[in-house]
Amino acid sequence: MDSLADCPDLLTVNEVAEILRLKPNTVYSLKELRKTHIGNGRAMLRYRKIDLISYINAGVEEEVTLDDNQKTERYPKMGLRDLVPWKEIQEERMEHAG
Repeated sequence: MDSLADCPDLLTVNEVAEILRLKPNTVYSLKELRKTHIGNGRAMLRYRKIDLISYINAGVEEEVTLDDNQKTERYPKMGLRDLVPWKEIQEERMEHAG
């Protein structure tokens, strides 16, 4: 898949894994990414494209336990939107190599 615009509105776990460049088991464990169950019993699991876009654009927070008294603090965790595009990295490398 070249872009999210080419994707259907409901995505399978394998399609989401391909877009995020993760393994399907990792996609299942993403608690921040909403899942849609279709059917009864062993329902089909699908991901809405709009939820995937929201997940990519969201800054996810991480809860960290600081000591034995279970004191916790929340820290911003780098989301996918904070990653530098590969093209930009290559341009930087070429500037410094040149």
